[in-house]
Amino acid sequence: MMRTGQALAQIHGVAQTLGAAAVAAALGACTLVGPTYERPAVSLRDEYRQAGALWKAARPGDLPERGSWWQLYEDPQLNALAERVERANLDVRQAEARVRQAQAVLRQAQAQRYPFVTGGGSADRSRVNSNGSGTSTSFELSVDASWEPDLWGRVRRTIEAGEAQVQAQAADLESIRLAAIATLVQNYLALRVIDVQAQLLDDTVAAFNRFLQLTRNRYDAGVAAKGDVIHAEKQLRATPAERRDVGG
Repeated sequence: MMRTGQALAQIHGVAQTLGAAAVAAALGACTLVGPTYERPAVSLRDEYRQAGALWKAARPGDLPERGSWWQLYEDPQLNALAERVERANLDVRQAEARVRQAQAVLRQAQAQRYPFVTGGGSADRSRVNSNGSGTSTSFELSVDASWEPDLWGRVRRTIEAGEAQVQAQAADLESIRLAAIATLVQNYLALRVIDVQAQLLDDTVAAFNRFLQLTRNRYDAGVAAKGDVIHAEKQLRATPAERRDVGG
């Protein structure tokens, strides 16, 4: 009986040793799933027209913020419109939502590196004696924790993909914001040019009216020819047509 117990103890000890060795080997063999991304090398032919000293690798610049560049025009109305675009433009708001979604997915992936802990509690009240003169309350708390080691790098690869997705969505957001505000600035400046043209034509019409009246007065006084009056009338008729084309 003693020999059987010793044999069982030795077998249990060997099993523990083998289990510990297997865990150590697994932890020591932790490798990332799949190859690490490396930018492919691109070779250019000698006859390529931009090869040599003129060739320069493209450096994407979508991610950095451009700042409030439209304030260089020092136009308060344009500044107010640009702020409205940043707050209310649907394309910008959708891009912001995609950034927040990518950030949430990344946080979820990062959480897999840590143990998952759950807890619960309960309370129970009971009578102490049969006549109900006293009560007793008992509380119970429970905590459960679980953790899965990232043996093959699945979690790390997921985090890398999440970080890349956050950067891509942030770059898209900056590009969409730049495009929206650039479109606003272009349209706003075009409208301001039209306003200036309309004001100039209004001033021109008023000047031609005064010139026509002055020419008629000179014709009535006998110091101007009839042709001068006709020419002044033709100028006055042509300018309002240009004003109607401008609109505003």
